[in-house]
Amino acid sequence: ISPQGKHNSSQELKETLQILKSTNGFVTACNFPARYEFLRKRYTELPYYDLSSCKSLNDFVNSFQRNHLSLVFASPFYSDLSSTFGHVLLAFHKEPELDLNSDIIQFAAVTNNEPFFNYAYKGIFGGFDAHFMRDPFFRKYHEYAIEQQRYIHVYTLDTKYDDIIFLLYHLFELRKA
Repeated sequence: ISPQGKHNSSQELKETLQILKSTNGFVTACNFPARYEFLRKRYTELPYYDLSSCKSLNDFVNSFQRNHLSLVFASPFYSDLSSTFGHVLLAFHKEPELDLNSDIIQFAAVTNNEPFFNYAYKGIFGGFDAHFMRDPFFRKYHEYAIEQQRYIHVYTLDTKYDDIIFLLYHLFELRKA
């Protein structure tokens, strides 16, 4: 929100609180719902905004299966440098057991098959473009377990529904990152 916010967190907080109290507060809360919910619990003077009125936010949240959350780890794949340490995915699912139709979120860098030293340098110093990707679990399962013969470890997390919604709010905020 603040032009200096990336480097000055106190300025970012000050401007966020200021805009949330303004006539643009509702629009800001809809665009930054996790930030708004976090701050609303700490700053009682912030107005209450009904986030269920935010159409694009609710379309995003409602598009996920969101009753349960699992951490999925795909074991290392040494034939691909970018998979040397494995991959971690978040799985959102309706039933207690993860199924192949569950929603997967992963964070991935675009590495373009860089040579080893370039890859290491860019990987350490943030030289790759990266983004969040959403896929159905069956695609990742096919890629990792079937094609690459990797182990898939699933750890279902003991999370409350409200915490899963908060995580989805944060993912919504990162949709343009």
